[in-house]
Amino acid sequence: TSNSIMLHFLHLELETAVLLAKQKGYKLVNAPFGLLHNRPVEKLNLIKELAKIKLDLIGSCFTKSIEVVGIYSVFEDFYNYFQYIFRSRLTKLVVSYFRIIGLLEIINIDVESYREQFSIEQITTFIADILPIVHKDELYISFNKILSDCK
Repeated sequence: TSNSIMLHFLHLELETAVLLAKQKGYKLVNAPFGLLHNRPVEKLNLIKELAKIKLDLIGSCFTKSIEVVGIYSVFEDFYNYFQYIFRSRLTKLVVSYFRIIGLLEIINIDVESYREQFSIEQITTFIADILPIVHKDELYISFNKILSDCK
Protein backbone atom coordinates (compact mmCIF):
# COMPACT_ATOMS: atom_id res chain seq x y z
CA THR A 1 0.00 0.00 0.00
CA SER A 2 1.02 3.61 -0.28
CA ASN A 3 1.47 3.93 3.48
CA SER A 4 3.96 1.07 3.66
CA ILE A 5 5.80 2.49 0.64
CA MET A 6 6.00 5.85 2.40
CA LEU A 7 7.34 4.19 5.54
CA HIS A 8 9.87 2.30 3.45
CA PHE A 9 11.21 5.43 1.78
CA LEU A 10 11.17 7.26 5.10
CA HIS A 11 13.59 4.69 6.48
CA LEU A 12 15.93 4.18 3.54
CA GLU A 13 18.60 6.15 5.39
CA LEU A 14 18.21 3.90 8.43
CA GLU A 15 18.29 0.84 6.22
CA THR A 16 21.47 2.01 4.50
CA ALA A 17 23.14 2.75 7.82
CA VAL A 18 22.19 -0.67 9.21
CA LEU A 19 23.47 -2.44 6.09
CA LEU A 20 26.78 -0.58 6.18
CA ALA A 21 27.14 -1.22 9.90
CA LYS A 22 26.58 -4.93 9.38
CA GLN A 23 28.94 -5.15 6.39
CA LYS A 24 31.73 -3.08 7.92
CA GLY A 25 31.25 -4.07 11.56
CA TYR A 26 30.39 -0.54 12.66
CA LYS A 27 28.33 0.23 15.73
CA LEU A 28 25.42 2.63 15.20
CA VAL A 29 25.09 5.36 17.80
CA ASN A 30 22.67 8.21 18.26
CA ALA A 31 24.53 11.53 18.05
CA PRO A 32 22.77 14.90 17.86
CA PHE A 33 24.47 17.70 15.98
CA GLY A 34 23.59 21.31 15.40
CA LEU A 35 22.73 22.84 12.07
CA LEU A 36 22.72 26.48 11.11
CA HIS A 37 19.58 27.20 9.12
CA ASN A 38 19.94 30.39 7.15
CA ARG A 39 16.53 30.75 5.56
CA PRO A 40 14.47 33.77 4.67
CA VAL A 41 11.53 34.51 6.93
CA GLU A 42 8.38 32.96 5.53
CA LYS A 43 4.77 33.15 6.48
CA LEU A 44 3.80 30.10 8.54
CA ASN A 45 2.12 27.34 6.56
CA LEU A 46 0.92 25.05 9.33
CA ILE A 47 -0.36 22.34 6.98
CA LYS A 48 3.08 22.06 5.37
CA GLU A 49 4.80 22.07 8.78
CA LEU A 50 2.48 19.38 10.16
CA ALA A 51 3.23 17.19 7.13
CA LYS A 52 6.96 17.44 7.94
CA ILE A 53 6.29 16.82 11.63
CA LYS A 54 4.28 13.71 10.74
CA LEU A 55 7.22 12.22 8.84
CA ASP A 56 9.69 13.22 11.57
CA LEU A 57 7.50 11.71 14.27
CA ILE A 58 7.08 8.39 12.48
CA GLY A 59 10.74 8.25 11.47
CA SER A 60 12.07 9.03 14.93
CA CYS A 61 9.77 6.46 16.55
CA PHE A 62 10.74 3.81 13.99
CA THR A 63 14.45 4.51 14.43
CA LYS A 64 14.24 4.57 18.24
CA SER A 65 12.29 1.30 18.26
CA ILE A 66 14.89 -0.42 16.07
CA GLU A 67 17.64 1.02 18.30
CA VAL A 68 16.00 -0.27 21.50
CA VAL A 69 14.73 -3.70 20.46
CA GLY A 70 17.30 -4.42 17.74
CA ILE A 71 17.02 -4.87 14.00
CA TYR A 72 16.67 -8.64 14.33
CA SER A 73 14.01 -8.58 17.03
CA VAL A 74 10.60 -10.19 16.80
CA PHE A 75 8.05 -7.89 15.18
CA GLU A 76 5.79 -7.92 18.27
CA ASP A 77 8.62 -6.52 20.43
CA PHE A 78 9.31 -3.83 17.84
CA TYR A 79 5.61 -3.01 17.49
CA ASN A 80 4.99 -2.79 21.24
CA TYR A 81 7.90 -0.42 21.74
CA PHE A 82 6.94 1.60 18.67
CA GLN A 83 3.42 2.07 20.03
CA TYR A 84 4.78 3.08 23.43
CA ILE A 85 7.19 5.69 22.04
CA PHE A 86 4.77 6.90 19.35
CA ARG A 87 1.94 7.52 21.83
CA SER A 88 4.31 9.28 24.20
CA ARG A 89 5.67 11.59 21.50
CA LEU A 90 2.27 12.20 19.92
CA THR A 91 0.89 13.18 23.34
CA LYS A 92 3.75 15.65 23.84
CA LEU A 93 3.11 17.09 20.38
CA VAL A 94 -0.60 17.58 21.04
CA VAL A 95 0.07 19.16 24.45
CA SER A 96 2.57 21.56 22.85
CA TYR A 97 0.04 22.38 20.14
CA PHE A 98 -2.53 23.36 22.76
CA ARG A 99 0.10 25.39 24.62
CA ILE A 100 0.60 27.38 21.42
CA ILE A 101 -3.15 27.95 21.15
CA GLY A 102 -3.20 29.14 24.75
CA LEU A 103 -0.26 31.50 24.26
CA LEU A 104 -1.83 32.95 21.14
CA GLU A 105 -4.94 33.71 23.19
CA ILE A 106 -3.04 35.68 25.85
CA ILE A 107 -0.51 37.72 23.85
CA ASN A 108 -1.52 41.16 22.66
CA ILE A 109 -0.03 41.38 19.20
CA ASP A 110 -1.59 40.97 15.80
CA VAL A 111 -1.31 37.23 15.27
CA GLU A 112 -4.73 36.56 13.79
CA SER A 113 -3.25 34.45 10.98
CA TYR A 114 -1.67 32.18 13.57
CA ARG A 115 -4.89 31.90 15.54
CA GLU A 116 -6.71 30.90 12.36
CA GLN A 117 -4.17 28.19 11.56
CA PHE A 118 -3.84 26.69 15.04
CA SER A 119 -7.27 25.13 15.44
CA ILE A 120 -8.61 22.02 17.10
CA GLU A 121 -9.76 20.83 13.68
CA GLN A 122 -6.18 21.06 12.38
CA ILE A 123 -4.72 18.83 15.12
CA THR A 124 -7.67 16.43 14.86
CA THR A 125 -6.99 16.05 11.12
CA PHE A 126 -3.29 15.53 11.83
CA ILE A 127 -4.05 12.67 14.22
CA ALA A 128 -6.60 11.13 11.84
CA ASP A 129 -4.01 11.23 9.03
CA ILE A 130 -1.14 9.73 11.01
CA LEU A 131 -2.93 6.80 12.66
CA PRO A 132 -3.44 4.68 9.49
CA ILE A 133 0.25 5.08 8.65
CA VAL A 134 1.32 3.56 11.98
CA HIS A 135 -1.24 0.76 11.79
CA LYS A 136 0.21 -2.60 12.77
CA ASP A 137 -0.09 -4.05 9.25
CA GLU A 138 1.74 -1.08 7.70
CA LEU A 139 4.54 -1.26 10.26
CA TYR A 140 4.83 -5.02 9.72
CA ILE A 141 5.45 -4.53 5.99
CA SER A 142 8.09 -1.83 6.58
CA PHE A 143 9.77 -3.74 9.42
CA ASN A 144 10.03 -6.92 7.34
CA LYS A 145 11.33 -5.00 4.33
CA ILE A 146 14.18 -3.54 6.36
CA LEU A 147 14.84 -6.89 8.06
CA SER A 148 15.01 -8.75 4.74
CA ASP A 149 17.34 -6.12 3.26
CA CYS A 150 19.67 -6.51 6.25
CA LYS A 151 20.07 -10.28 5.84
